[in-house]
Amino acid sequence: MKPKPSGVETLKTLRAAVELPTFTLVSLAEYAGVSKLTVSTVRERYKQMFKREVPSEKVEGKPGRPPERWSLRPESIDEVADLAQSIRTSLTAPERAEAPGVNAEVRDALLVSAADALASTADANPKDVQYLLETVRNSVSTVRAAQEGDIATMAQTDFLESVAQVVSATFSKDQTGLEVAQARALADAVVTFPNIPAQRWLSLVKIALRAPSSVMLGSVIVDEKQRPQTLALFPNLIVEPLRGLLSKGYVRLIDKRLRKPAVQSTGVYLEFIDEGIPTDEHDNVVFVGKQRESFAPVMDQGGSFVLEVDTARTRREIANAVNSYALGLK
Repeated sequence: MKPKPSGVETLKTLRAAVELPTFTLVSLAEYAGVSKLTVSTVRERYKQMFKREVPSEKVEGKPGRPPERWSLRPESIDEVADLAQSIRTSLTAPERAEAPGVNAEVRDALLVSAADALASTADANPKDVQYLLETVRNSVSTVRAAQEGDIATMAQTDFLESVAQVVSATFSKDQTGLEVAQARALADAVVTFPNIPAQRWLSLVKIALRAPSSVMLGSVIVDEKQRPQTLALFPNLIVEPLRGLLSKGYVRLIDKRLRKPAVQSTGVYLEFIDEGIPTDEHDNVVFVGKQRESFAPVMDQGGSFVLEVDTARTRREIANAVNSYALGLK
C-alpha cells in the first residue's frame, strides 16, 4: 500500500502539474521537489485530472521505450483550484507557510476562470448558477490565500466577489441584498480599473450595470424645480452639502447607499421633459420623457434618453445611464 502524501506534498505536485505543459513522473517529481512515489500516488488518486500524452518516437541510439509523458487537462484547472483550497484549509499554520503559493500564470488562469463563470451566468440555466458562483468563490479564495498583500490582485478578487454577490442576489430576488451588492460592485469597479485587463473589467461591469437595481454611482445634478420629482423617483438620494461650481438654481444629489459618495466630481445632469423642448445643453445629461417626440430637438446633441414607461423600469434605466457616465462608458 502506497503511503499517503502530505497535504503540502500534494499541493506542490498539483502546482507543478499546472505549471509544466507536459511531464514524466520523474520530471514532475524533480520540479515539484517531491518523491516520484508522491507524484505517482497523486496522479493515481486524481487520475481524472491528468491526460496521457501521445508517446514520442523512440530516440535512435537509446534503448527501450521513452518514458510516459503526462499533462494536466485544461478543463481541470477549476477542479485543481477547488482541491487546492480544500487542502489548504486543512493545513496547520506551519504547513500553510511551507505550502507553495500560486504563480502568476496560475493566478491569472484562476481570475480568468472566475470572470468567465460570472459572464456565463447571464445565459445559464438557473440550476447551474450556484455551481458557477461556487467556481468564482473557490478561485477567489485560492488566489487570496496565495497572493495576500498584493494590492492589485486583491482589488480584482474584491471586484469578482462583489459582482458574484450581485448575481446571487439577482437570482434569489433579494432586492435589499442586491442594492448593497451593486453599490459595492460599482465602487469596486472604479478601484479595480487600473489593475485589470480592460475587456475583463468591462464584462464584469456590464453584469453590475444590468442588475435590476437603482443604485447610482455618480452624483446627479438637477434643476431645483425638478428636485421633488427626482427625490420621489429616487428616495435614496440626498442633497450633497457642498454645492461648489454649480450653476444657480441647480442642486447636486448623491446616493446614500454608496460607501463613498459621488465618485465623479462633475456629475450627470438629469432633466425631466414634460412638454416642449429640452433646455439642458450639457454633454453629460440624461433626458427623461413620456413621449419619444420630446427627444427630437436634442437627438443630435448627444446625451442619453430614457422613455418613461413604468416607475421601476424608468428608475433602473436612469440609474444605468448615470452609472455608465460615472464609469466613463459614455
